[in-house]
Amino acid sequence: MLESDASQPAPKWSNLRVLSEFARSHLPSLLLGLVLALCGSAATLATPMVTKWVLDTLDTGASLKGPILTLVVLLIVGAVLGCAQWIVLGTAAEKVVFDARSSLVKRFLAATVPSLQSRSVGELVTRVTSDTLLLREAASSAAVNILNAAALTIGTIVLMGVLDLPLLGVTMVAIVFASILFAVLMPRISAAEARTQESLGQLGGVLEGGLRAIRTVKVSLAEDRVGALVTNNASD
Repeated sequence: MLESDASQPAPKWSNLRVLSEFARSHLPSLLLGLVLALCGSAATLATPMVTKWVLDTLDTGASLKGPILTLVVLLIVGAVLGCAQWIVLGTAAEKVVFDARSSLVKRFLAATVPSLQSRSVGELVTRVTSDTLLLREAASSAAVNILNAAALTIGTIVLMGVLDLPLLGVTMVAIVFASILFAVLMPRISAAEARTQESLGQLGGVLEGGLRAIRTVKVSLAEDRVGALVTNNASD
């Protein structure tokens, strides 16, 4: 059976459960991506310390070969780790999308005829082709990015405390401000994204119906009316 009306938002915990189901089968890749991300963050956090080492060496007049070589190696390692993380998580994300689409197709084909006919073909196609793309980031790299960002934030606070206490104060103010902004904006962005996907499904349904009955539309001189319906859904 198809699920109930998509216009009714699913509970947050239900959404998390769905995400975890798709991500669970790709857990090794996600863990590898997390390790690469943390290693890349460690290289990023070490860069200011090495830069300080270069500046201190300039003051003493000692050889800059060691500090500069270390800085170059850190930059190269950070770039390689970032590229590897992008490849690993990108591959996992595409597999998540494939799994989601395969699951939806099987669910549609196993559904009863009345439940399928309760929705337009265009909307069902949109659910498979467009809505599944939202899982690409949510089920693959979102958790990795959250954990990596948390580790990077903690490391930055510790690093600022070691390098400069006034700089630590500025960093803490920036973190608090960003956290408040995040807490205020994210629920609204989430709700807007849900409305966008719902409108996109309706757009696909109206457009598919209009194109399927294009002869009738033209005979009835209803081009403007159908076009207005599609435009209204696109503008929501």
